[in-house]
Amino acid sequence: MNKIKLMYDIARTMRDQDNLDGNVKLSLVKDGSEVFRLDSEFSRNFASRRGKASISTVLDHEGKQFHHESSTEFNMDHDEKNETHGCKKHRLFHENHWGMHGGGLKNRLDIILTVLNALNNMKVLEQEDKSIWLSLDLNEIPEDLKEACHNCMMSRHHARAGLFEGSPVMEKGSLECRINKDCQIEDITVKLEGKLQGKNQSANDLTLDAALAFDR
Repeated sequence: MNKIKLMYDIARTMRDQDNLDGNVKLSLVKDGSEVFRLDSEFSRNFASRRGKASISTVLDHEGKQFHHESSTEFNMDHDEKNETHGCKKHRLFHENHWGMHGGGLKNRLDIILTVLNALNNMKVLEQEDKSIWLSLDLNEIPEDLKEACHNCMMSRHHARAGLFEGSPVMEKGSLECRINKDCQIEDITVKLEGKLQGKNQSANDLTLDAALAFDR
């Protein structure tokens, strides 16, 4: 099966959809205990450019649990209409300027290389009902691209207050995706296993499970 043709068909199908509804679930386990959980439901109408999302999170930090729930409705047209012409040009200038300096362009090329490498290593299995199962071993990403992605993650980790102190290292990783016979994504699941190495501390085991499912 032609992988590029498959990705094109999936992207075109998603582009032509009027509604995109689904849910996201994420769980982070540290040394066998769940320390963070996120459940979110979202709905987006591309014709009206309106959407809504509800988010529920549970954080267990140093024996204390914190719960948070929120619901948001948004209108993408509203933001664009309130942005002045000059401000928009000013913002785009800085975005392009950042992309050409300070490693921005190199980071973008690293992302492109990662995507192309993933496409090359992705396994594609067609099922009897004409649906398609995609799988990818994230450990097959070249070491230099892993290092680039790790550096990007760490820069964002240090730029804001993080949940953990230390450097996360992925040891195992997998991605799976189910595509129905109409080239619509049914769900995507990601599992990462690794260590969190703190300064002058023993390493902690980390497991991240994430799942994205679309309503069909």
